[in-house]
Amino acid sequence: MKEVIEESNLAMQNLDSRQQTFLASWIDIWTLWGACSVRLSLYRIMIGEQVKMEAQAVALFADFEAVLSARLSLLRESSGLFIDESRYWILYCTSHHLFINSALYSSECHVRANANALLSSILMESESIR
Repeated sequence: MKEVIEESNLAMQNLDSRQQTFLASWIDIWTLWGACSVRLSLYRIMIGEQVKMEAQAVALFADFEAVLSARLSLLRESSGLFIDESRYWILYCTSHHLFINSALYSSECHVRANANALLSSILMESESIR
């Protein structure tokens, strides 16, 4: 799992989204994260077997997910957008469902095709709340 963490960290570092909008960059991060079969396998294992895992494996999985969280947090901080904490977690959980869960359960939900519009509406609500 340590190798996957290192490879995932490298993939996130190599993702260049400086010239894009916040939302386009956000979607690129999630798309890249969810496109890797090895990362998806880790999610499958942890969903199905987490109760059987030793504390060290659970901690490594937390480190694995921290790579994604750190990249998303960096994007949030560098974007200059105000996104309150609750709205950020709505955006995060919705994205997780669209880009990870839909791939895990082979549902490729129809909502994923409209991810840009759906996530944009969450961001717009955030701006109107401010």
